[in-house]
Amino acid sequence: MGFIDLRTRISLRARCEAVEDEASAAIELKNVPWSGMRTRAVFSLYPLRCGEDWVEGALALKINFDPSWAMFDWAKIVRVIIAEYTGSYIKWLVERLGPVDA
Repeated sequence: MGFIDLRTRISLRARCEAVEDEASAAIELKNVPWSGMRTRAVFSLYPLRCGEDWVEGALALKINFDPSWAMFDWAKIVRVIIAEYTGSYIKWLVERLGPVDA
C-alpha cells in the first residue's frame, strides 16, 4: 500500500526518472501495526516537479502487509510513522544525495 504526503515536499539534485530509486530507504518498524508486530516500509520521493538536474518530490511511504492486517486504520498509522521518521529520512537523504531543501 502506498501513501503520499503532499504537505511534505523535498527538493534535491537528482535525475527525475531515477529519484524514486535513488531516494528509497527501507526500514523495519517495530510494534506496527500493533504491539509485538513488525513490518517493513520504504520511504521515497514521488516526483512532482523536475528540472534539468533537480527534483521536487512529495514524501512517499510504501508498506507491504499481510492481508489479515487490512482491518487496521493504516491512514492513522502512516501519519504517526511519517511524523516520527521524516527527520531521520531527510538526514539519510543528505548523507546519500547531498543538500536538500525540505
